[in-house]
Amino acid sequence: MDKPYYLEGYGEMPALTDSIPELKSFFPYIFWLPIVMRADIPSAILRKIDEAYLKAVESETVKEMCKNYHVVRQGVVGEEAQKLIRHQASIESWLLYDARVAKRSPADFDLPRP
Repeated sequence: MDKPYYLEGYGEMPALTDSIPELKSFFPYIFWLPIVMRADIPSAILRKIDEAYLKAVESETVKEMCKNYHVVRQGVVGEEAQKLIRHQASIESWLLYDARVAKRSPADFDLPRP
């Protein structure tokens, strides 16, 4: 993580980037459990889905689940979510390319190096 994290039963864990500052460009690195939909959904419907999602993220059930699995709740929608997804795609694509797993450069897909 790029921020300290409190782990119940242990205490505060320092940010990984405190020890390894050169990793800062790779954060935020997020394990996603997104709700993904087609881009052509009418905006009125999308707003309703966003509202329901944001309400669910604030529910005690989701908070407890995140606590139990040590997951950081994000609760982002729209353009903010798109930015995070694109950043994540950039990180993963460049890691795979540098490891010689991916045959094409992420730059071919307009994904900048993190």
